[in-house]
Amino acid sequence: MVQPTLQLVELYFQKMGWLDPFELDAGNWKFSSFPASLAARSWLAVMADSQGVWYPSGWWQDKSNIEEQRKLLRDMEELRLENTSCPEPPEVRMVYVAWALIKLEGRLLFCEREDQQRQGVPHHVLAGGRLNLDDLRQMSPELSLAESLEQRQAPNSELAHLALRKTLLRELKEEVGLLQNEYEIGDSQRLKPFFKLEGAGANHAYTRYEIDLFEVKLNFNGFKRICRSEVLSRSNESPFPGKLSWFTLREVVESQHGGQRAFIDAWLKHYEFKQEILQKNLEELQVSYQDVVHVNEPVDLSADIHEPITSGKTGSETKVDTRLDEEQLKLLLALGWHHKFGWQHPLKSTEGICCHRLGWIEVNTPELREALVQLQRTLEGAGFRILESHNRDWFRVSLKPEHLFFREEFFQYKLVKPVPDRWELWLFVQEWPTPLGVIPEIRFDVPLVSPTLFMYLKSVEKVEEDPDLYDDPLRFMRTALDPHTRSYGLRKFVRSVGGELQILCDPVVD
Repeated sequence: MVQPTLQLVELYFQKMGWLDPFELDAGNWKFSSFPASLAARSWLAVMADSQGVWYPSGWWQDKSNIEEQRKLLRDMEELRLENTSCPEPPEVRMVYVAWALIKLEGRLLFCEREDQQRQGVPHHVLAGGRLNLDDLRQMSPELSLAESLEQRQAPNSELAHLALRKTLLRELKEEVGLLQNEYEIGDSQRLKPFFKLEGAGANHAYTRYEIDLFEVKLNFNGFKRICRSEVLSRSNESPFPGKLSWFTLREVVESQHGGQRAFIDAWLKHYEFKQEILQKNLEELQVSYQDVVHVNEPVDLSADIHEPITSGKTGSETKVDTRLDEEQLKLLLALGWHHKFGWQHPLKSTEGICCHRLGWIEVNTPELREALVQLQRTLEGAGFRILESHNRDWFRVSLKPEHLFFREEFFQYKLVKPVPDRWELWLFVQEWPTPLGVIPEIRFDVPLVSPTLFMYLKSVEKVEEDPDLYDDPLRFMRTALDPHTRSYGLRKFVRSVGGELQILCDPVVD
C-alpha cells in the first residue's frame, strides 16, 4: 500500500515540475528549487490534514466564484496545452452546436452573446446554441439519463447531430422569438470539428465543437417576427439575451460590423481560412424569405405634385395619372426612401412608426393608417399597385430596390474637382419632413471616370454642349455614369429632351 502511494505522490510532484528530472532518473527525490519545495510541502500539508482543503465545500457551486473558477480552469488548461507531448491534445469538454443561417437583403442575422462582459472576445454569434440533454431525450425518449450523457460527451455522435434540430427550435424561440409555425428548417452543413480553449462562465476548458449550420426558411409571419424582435432587442423591455444585428456578407467574412465582432473562427477554419471560399458560399446561400413584389418594372417617384410618377424601361417611361395631394406624395416618398436607403440612411422616424426590413413600415397611429389605406386606394384606382399593405398596419412600396428611383426634381447637383486628378458629381437630397419621419439631408458622391466626362457635363450644364468630346455621349454615359447615379436613386442625370441633351436636376446655388 505504501509503495503505490509513494508512486502516486512522485507522479504528482513530477507533473507539477517540482522534482529535479536528473536526480529523479537516478532514483532520488530532489526539489528543482526552493519555491518548488514550498509548493510541495503546502500540498503535503493539506493532504495530511483530514479536514484540510484548497476550496471549501460549496465553492465550486457558488456562482459568485465564477470568474475565479474560470481563471483557475483557464490557467490549468493553458499550462496543459503548452506542455503536452501530444501533437493533438485531447479535449476535456465536448459541445454540439446548432447555428441558424437567416439571410435577408444580402445580410446574415447575428445575436449578441449572453456573456457580453468578456474583453477581447467576439460578442456576436449566429442564432442558435448548444445541445442539451432535453434535446436528446426529445429526439430519443427511450434513452436513459446515463445514455444521454454518453451521447452528448461522445465525439461524432450521429444521434447528437440529429438532435440539433431540436436544439435549433428551442434556441430560435429563446434568442429571436420565432415560433415553430413561422419557419422551416432546411438543409444543413456539418463543419469540421473545431478545437478551442473556450466556454461561457466557468465552463471553461479545451473544447471540441461539432457544429451544424441550418438554413432557415421563413414564412411572412416569421419574417414579421424577426423584424419585430430586432426592434424589441434594442429596447429596455427586451426578453432576449442580447441585441440582434445584421452583417453584410463581406462583414461576416471579415468578422467585423462597425464596432461589433462576430465569432466565425470555426466557419473559417472549415474552409482553411480561405475567405474567398466562405464569401462564395455565402453569396450562393438562398435568402430566408422569398419576397414577391407587385411591380416588376422601374418606377420614378415624383417629388412635386405637378410632376407625374413614371414607370417602365428607360427611354420608354409612361406617366401614371395618380393626382396625389401633398401629404400623399410625402407618404409615398418616405416609403420609397426607406425601401431604397433604409440600411444606410434611415428615416428619422416619429413615434408610433417602426421601420423594418424589405421596405416595410409598421404604423401604429390610426390616422396615419387610414391615410396610407386611402393612398393605396388612390394608386390602385389609377391601375398602379405599387403600395402593398398587410393587416392595415404594415405598408411598403412593392418593387425591387434596384427598380426604385426618384425623379430629377428630388435632387440638386454640383460638378466638382475635390482634389487634383479627381472629378465628381455631387448629388444632394434636401431634408424632407414627412408624416412617417424625416428623410435625412444627404450628399451622394458620384465618381467621374475622366476629365473629359467632367468637361462634357460642364458644357451641357452651360447649354453649350461640346460635340467634339464624344461621338455618342448618351451611349457613353449609359455605361460610365448611369450605373453610379442609379445606385443613389437617380435613373438618368442627362436626358435627351426635344433632341437636346439636358441636365434636369437643379444646380446647387453657392
